[in-house]
Amino acid sequence: MIALGIDTSTMRTSVGLVDDEGEIASFEITSSVNNSEDLTDMIADIFNKLDMDIQDVDLIGVGVGPGSYTGTRIAVTVARVLAQTLGKKIKAVSSLKSLAYHYEGDRIILSILDARRSRGYYGIYKNDFGNIQTLKEDSVDTLEDIEGELKGKKAIILGKD
Repeated sequence: MIALGIDTSTMRTSVGLVDDEGEIASFEITSSVNNSEDLTDMIADIFNKLDMDIQDVDLIGVGVGPGSYTGTRIAVTVARVLAQTLGKKIKAVSSLKSLAYHYEGDRIILSILDARRSRGYYGIYKNDFGNIQTLKEDSVDTLEDIEGELKGKKAIILGKD
């Protein structure tokens, strides 16, 4: 199975392809708040560089935040248009939960994004070799309260601009 992933919920616009073996390719732009305007070009570029066809995709995954409301709407719209046009399945994915896939180990994972004003969007997970357990659903809280959630626990912190 080949999946196309799209996320524009943060200052970073991301497009990636994975198959059953793992990541095939990824493409990110972090240069400005208007990165999502380049999303369709990024999708076309990733397929051109790999000499693949978008019809090869079985599933389209889209990051649904938390984060930028406008950015998320853009990604969801592009994903829905692609899914409907190509007759493919679509899956909404927590942008925070997707970060938890980057670490496997015995520690708790705090995925966090800046929510401004000394607050963070966060989720707490455990990644047992690709099987993600949600320990705390996506939330927004003060950094002090988030720190309290982890008091006395060994954790790794993963974030995204």
